[in-house]
Amino acid sequence: MSEPDSFLRLVRQLQTGGVRFVVHGVSGANYYAQSAGLVFVTEDRDLFLPLDPDNLLCAWQACEAGGHELWCGSEPLGRPLDRFLADKVVATRALVRAESPELRVDLSLVMKGFEFEDVWPRQAPLPG
Repeated sequence: MSEPDSFLRLVRQLQTGGVRFVVHGVSGANYYAQSAGLVFVTEDRDLFLPLDPDNLLCAWQACEAGGHELWCGSEPLGRPLDRFLADKVVATRALVRAESPELRVDLSLVMKGFEFEDVWPRQAPLPG
């Protein structure tokens, strides 16, 4: 499966799980490129999530169900994946990365200059 297909599969899993997120960064901009010459190369995808431990926990579960390993820095996220851990990650706004052989996605709780609740109602659907 190609990397874009893997990403869209993960997006669908997140949506099915009721996870609130917004695609952002260069990876998000690429979905709106008018031609292949306007696409930027990036090594990962970026999702912006609210400061909501329950939502974050659902995101982790969807990522793992899709075959992604969860990392925080250079270490596995830790176990158990529970509300206590989600509370700690939200409190520190730590970046968690979901990785599979074909895809790396940053699950970010921070987007400089923006609050999630301000961005959420203005999100654009992904093309296709």
